[in-house]
Amino acid sequence: MMSRSNLLVNIGTGLFILVAMIPSSEAQVPHTVMGQVFNSDESVPAVGELSFEARLIDVSSGNALSESRIQSDPGNAYGDGIMGAGWFEVECGNFAAFDWADGDSLEISFTNSANGQVGRRAWALSSELEPQVAADVYLQDPEPKWTLQLNGSPDTVWAGQELVYSIDYRNSGPGQATAAAIVDTIPAQAEYQSCTGGGNHSAGVVTWNLGTVAADDSGTVTLTVLVDSPLPNGTLLHDRAHATCAQGVSGSASETTPVRSAPQWSFDLSDSPDPAEAGEPLTYTIQYTNIGTDAAAGVTITDSIPAHTSYWSQTGGGSYDGHRVTWTIGSVEAGGSGSVSLTVMVDWPLLNGTSIEHHSDLSCSQGIPAQDDETTTVSPDLDPPSSATDLMSSMESFDILLNWSAIETDIYGGPEAIQGYIIYRNEVPFFAPTSVESIAMVTDTFFVDSSSRAGDAGINSFYLIRGVDFTGNVGTNSNRAGEIDFELPGSGSGYMMMSNSLDDGATALASELGARVPNCSAVKEWDASARAYVSKAFKVNDTWYGSSSVSSGYPYYLFIGAFSDSLWTLTGRVPADPSFDLVAPTGNDYNTITLPLSSSIGLARDLGASIPYCTAVKEWDEHTQGYISLAFKVGSTWFGGGSVLRGHPYYVNVTDAGTWPATKSKPGEIKRASRDR
Repeated sequence: MMSRSNLLVNIGTGLFILVAMIPSSEAQVPHTVMGQVFNSDESVPAVGELSFEARLIDVSSGNALSESRIQSDPGNAYGDGIMGAGWFEVECGNFAAFDWADGDSLEISFTNSANGQVGRRAWALSSELEPQVAADVYLQDPEPKWTLQLNGSPDTVWAGQELVYSIDYRNSGPGQATAAAIVDTIPAQAEYQSCTGGGNHSAGVVTWNLGTVAADDSGTVTLTVLVDSPLPNGTLLHDRAHATCAQGVSGSASETTPVRSAPQWSFDLSDSPDPAEAGEPLTYTIQYTNIGTDAAAGVTITDSIPAHTSYWSQTGGGSYDGHRVTWTIGSVEAGGSGSVSLTVMVDWPLLNGTSIEHHSDLSCSQGIPAQDDETTTVSPDLDPPSSATDLMSSMESFDILLNWSAIETDIYGGPEAIQGYIIYRNEVPFFAPTSVESIAMVTDTFFVDSSSRAGDAGINSFYLIRGVDFTGNVGTNSNRAGEIDFELPGSGSGYMMMSNSLDDGATALASELGARVPNCSAVKEWDASARAYVSKAFKVNDTWYGSSSVSSGYPYYLFIGAFSDSLWTLTGRVPADPSFDLVAPTGNDYNTITLPLSSSIGLARDLGASIPYCTAVKEWDEHTQGYISLAFKVGSTWFGGGSVLRGHPYYVNVTDAGTWPATKSKPGEIKRASRDR
């Protein structure tokens, strides 16, 4: 008998089989295989409980079963009649002959019907094989075997979309699986939503406790997750499920799902106003939001100038090429947003009801576009521009310079485009502008009047402006500004009396007023209650002292040191009319006043007649350094034909206290009950 070697092989069920390897030159089947069978507790199966089956396996043909024999076939036996209790015998000569190749095998499996235990032995055939083979067989309990399949749906998932995993399990082994469980760890880029089959979720892990799974039993559980968003396009989600049981047998399955991400747009084109007016601006606002799941690169917005309009302006850093505006936005993250705007000027004239069709496009490197359209109806522009409220006059050399802020709204607060400003001038401050007073139309927000009456003490110049829109509507009046000339004494030194009748927006202190007037070294004010001049500010060398304030519309005494007569021009806005509290502490006292710029009084006697308890009107003569009578009252009759000028100071005598003017003539009038001293 030839020598042989045995090979212990794991057959995948937790059992091991003994493979006898016998080298020889020519494949053959042994005549007889015999041995003894033991249960796992080393007892011997009773006759009638044990069955076996012998099989010839054609390995060269993909492990195909060639032939099989069982214990009841001729020559096969089990039991006491062979060699004693627990012995088996397989007569291999009953197999039909076929062309063997090295590596083909003979396999015998055993089953104990009483306790369900199983065993198996196998021999690899070779060219020389002993005619008789002996082998002992130890039976074991049958083990389960897991077959697990994991599938994700859909096969490719969008970021932010739900993904459903189906786990199909089967116990394909001969034994049952007890304390069986399936465990699935949710992918890091997803969030648990729900599961079926009684699973429990905790900290990103879902566990299904299946209990006992009998041989060949199967089932399905599902897990639903929500994929994170945003995620880079092409992200791979890896999921793996594991099956375990008390028998220590495990199985696993995995699934890889690619994520698809892309930008998606919320894109809105809106217009304002709608309807729009011919000759007026129309603004388009473009709002965009990346509501997709991935960043958009190379984002560009293109907006062509619509028909019946012309380019006016844009925001957001766009560039205009004469036909369209292009905004190079760049990258917009998922969830990112922004807005740009385009303002065009509606043509004028244009038929009422004309439709302006507008279109805007967005593109990005990923090839996902967006677009929107807007239709605007044209209506007649009937709303005039609002007024300028900050018209200011100042001297520029010997000319009057006017400045103001641009008008950007109509009288109702809507957007307005101005084609120009009409400049009006008159000698009277509160004149009603007509074409006669119109001296120029400019497109800038400044104007130099080289033909003003500045430098003429008897005639003053006052201004207002009106805006004109592209429809031709003329706006409302601006505030008024102007110039008033005062004579400065040239006797070497002396006082002059002037009124601070215009507001230059910068003179609040007596020292500032004195600094404006050439050769001035002191500023005083008449205190009627004290019947004396009160110092407000004075200059020593080049430094001014005194912090008393001055008020628009009130008269002041200025000490001038000059050797020739000259004129000083006061410029600024026309303020509200002042109001004066007149006092008569002795019953017959002088007060200083200013004839308001809104007044129509031209004669001193009419001025005196308008003042309660007034008996005389005088003015200061800078040449004689004294007061000159202009008008006086005897009884109830006024005498004197002297003239008075708006915005100039006067000295009036009253016999009792009173207020003048008695009523407000302009909104926001100034009324000062007490004076700085």
